[in-house]
Amino acid sequence: MCKTKSVGEKIVVEIQYSIDDYVRGLEFIKNKSFSYRNNYLFIGASGFITFIIFYFLTNKNGNGLNLTDALMLILGLMLIIPIIYVVKDFKPFADQSFAQEYKASPLLQEAQTISFSEDGIESKSKSSAGKINWNAVIKTAESDEDFFFFTSPKIAFYIPKRVFSIEQQNEIKNLAKIKLTGKANFLQ
Repeated sequence: MCKTKSVGEKIVVEIQYSIDDYVRGLEFIKNKSFSYRNNYLFIGASGFITFIIFYFLTNKNGNGLNLTDALMLILGLMLIIPIIYVVKDFKPFADQSFAQEYKASPLLQEAQTISFSEDGIESKSKSSAGKINWNAVIKTAESDEDFFFFTSPKIAFYIPKRVFSIEQQNEIKNLAKIKLTGKANFLQ
């Protein structure tokens, strides 16, 4: 369900997010997150630190672990940890988790009225209302299908572009560029 209208200086949209909208948006945000992109740096650093610890635990008298056993243990850990990360973030598992979250929340399933204005972005539904002032937005992003307005590195308000005409999409981009000077990044 989507309705779009311009009210004075505002662009107002009525939308009910679908499971696909929700999953797609959360996947985009997760992939833009600093910690998600740098998991493998953490794995490498962990392996190196583990190697140093085991090296100092081994002693020259043969009473402790020998270096070969320590290296085998470290290599085993370095192979297992990436497998755990890959399985945990395997797209079908992540998508299923996001979809279950959507289905469990009546609030996420409600129709919303969203408006863009000089003051910021407002969202209202039967059960909630909220406003994001432009000064709270730290950056924007755009995918082929959505606009994202980040309020922290891992949290963003997003809305499908399909609910706007091309003219309205350009108005939103221009408004964000004016209000966010330098923090608004769009595809075009």
